[in-house]
Amino acid sequence: LRRGATGIVYKVNSIIVVKCPTIEGHKDFVKENQIFDILARHPPCPEIVASFLRFDNGNFLEYMPGFSLSLNACNVTRSET
Repeated sequence: LRRGATGIVYKVNSIIVVKCPTIEGHKDFVKENQIFDILARHPPCPEIVASFLRFDNGNFLEYMPGFSLSLNACNVTRSET
């Protein structure tokens, strides 16, 4: 589906994708999985993609069509008070 800074995302089926690390992104991929391990100990957050199975060479995530961190970052606005 998409290549990012830490890995390549492949669609498994209509609800699951797997993110596999690239050689150059493996170190950051491991850190990302550690963050998902921490998040898994807390109630789910609807704003964060769910990771339900993690390995050193793959992270199985819920498929969210059209979702991209880079696109979402552009849509976030800061409210001035």
